[in-house]
Amino acid sequence: MNTLTNTYLDTINPHTPYTRLLSNDVLGSIIMHTLVYLIIIIIVIKVFKFKTSTNLYLSITIILLIIMIFGYIGRLARAKSLYINFIKSGQDSRQALTNTMDIMHNAYFVYYFIG
Repeated sequence: MNTLTNTYLDTINPHTPYTRLLSNDVLGSIIMHTLVYLIIIIIVIKVFKFKTSTNLYLSITIILLIIMIFGYIGRLARAKSLYINFIKSGQDSRQALTNTMDIMHNAYFVYYFIG
């Protein structure tokens, strides 16, 4: 669980370089979360007895992977953008970091956003 927590905290920190997103723990998080979302989708499909094909599951998996990859990039970009804007508005770096992290926690630390 510490690995996921560290991955989350690193990917919302505006001081984290984009190259951090290329690490194994981020890849593992993407794969794990994609599988969790896929399992939830499969359960919903089975419960409501939707007619599906193997190609649908493959398409959903690919779409989820793309969303997860771009989601990590977008999340870090948003943190960096917030931080830069706080600095430009006259806040010192410590306050800008605190405000950025607070906003990012409020946006991403919710039950339905497990990535």
